[in-house]
Amino acid sequence: MNANHDYEEMADRAEAGLLKPKGAPVRGGDAAQAGRELLLRATETNDLENAVRLAVGRPPLGANQTPPSKTWRVKAPAELDAALRELAAERGVGLSEIVREATLDYLRAHAS
Repeated sequence: MNANHDYEEMADRAEAGLLKPKGAPVRGGDAAQAGRELLLRATETNDLENAVRLAVGRPPLGANQTPPSKTWRVKAPAELDAALRELAAERGVGLSEIVREATLDYLRAHAS
């Protein structure tokens, strides 16, 4: 079977009411969390910001008049990574947001 045939067969079954969801419906915050987890698994990332970027793709040229952001790749010890991920999860933001804030705070503290 090819993917198109599988899709057509599944579409026919869905339209006939033969496909039923498993388990109870998920709503509200639980649904949002389930969606985030699915997105992270589908994009094989651990960072929601990166997962969204991968899933949505880049904006079209000219869509944003600000200069493009630069991507930094840094290495961190496991303990620092764990603490950063915990803080990001508690605040409901991505790792990049925490790193940007920390970098700005450091630059302000050490400005001449």
